[in-house]
Amino acid sequence: MSTIIQKDVYALDLGNGYAKRKWGSKSFAVDPSVFAVPLDYFNTANEKIINVNDSRDIYIGHDALNSGHTIENAIGEEDIERYSSQEFKDLLFGFIAKDCGTDTSIDVLVLGLPVKHFGNKREQLQKLGKGKKMVKVGQKDIVIDIKNCIAVPQPLGTYMYLEGLKKIDTAASQTLVIDGGSGTLDITEMRGREVISVDGSNLGMNMPNEQILDYLETQFNGIDITVNHIPDILENGLKFAGGVVKVSDMKPVIEILDKHFALVWKRIIQKYKSFNKFDNVVWTGGMALAHKARIEGKKLPNFMVLEEGQSANVNGYYDFGKGLVESGRNKGTVQSK
Repeated sequence: MSTIIQKDVYALDLGNGYAKRKWGSKSFAVDPSVFAVPLDYFNTANEKIINVNDSRDIYIGHDALNSGHTIENAIGEEDIERYSSQEFKDLLFGFIAKDCGTDTSIDVLVLGLPVKHFGNKREQLQKLGKGKKMVKVGQKDIVIDIKNCIAVPQPLGTYMYLEGLKKIDTAASQTLVIDGGSGTLDITEMRGREVISVDGSNLGMNMPNEQILDYLETQFNGIDITVNHIPDILENGLKFAGGVVKVSDMKPVIEILDKHFALVWKRIIQKYKSFNKFDNVVWTGGMALAHKARIEGKKLPNFMVLEEGQSANVNGYYDFGKGLVESGRNKGTVQSK
């Protein structure tokens, strides 16, 4: 009989591009939101394969990228029905089980939802996230018992993270959160914690990353990479023929990123005309890192570029969950509605 570990809060930001998790002050992980299905031939036992509720054996995240099998994106960019898909459940409960590593009881699971999905899918996601889940990790059966599941709008994650750092005056601050992820560009206008307006488009980082992938495949014969590798390659370079190529300094790559940022900027200006009414304009997500120099080049004093943009939402979710626990509301009174 395994020991049941007690965790007060587990927070997960399951995005189109990456799954960000936090389950302790120093326990944090990021994996691409991808999976791979091993071939149905004779396979030796593999401790990296997961199976959620006796559905199918798969690899997820970095294990999928490193498996050698065909990679598939698990989270659709615009699919509001994603929360009913097996792929979504595989990543949601698969990552929790892999992170916990043993039978675990979680007081509060905090999840994020895109603003445009929040009204229609909040109750469904909270119902999905609550209760006992059986996940097989390698040859080990892990039971995850989730007492309460709370879903919050994604921009609130970043906002609450900045509140915790005291970088935003929460009283009546007017904030524009520009969240550029892998598939989408989501723009949220907020007054305090209240969402005033939202705008979304398909101008996420997949657009330039796919173009960069095409360019690299023509320049470096035989490289075995996917679009999911591009963010890491832009940050750390491309390993090729025993060396490292600084891809981010290559002129065609710079031109691709310049054109993408021009499209992003045009979209925002068409919507908001100017940024004068905002106390803070927060750039977050993977786009904030990829376009940091371009954003800062605008030299507007109310701009705030989060270098930790990829983790800001999940840090905010975690802080929110800790607040619930510390207030005592989780003891029979934290509700999923």
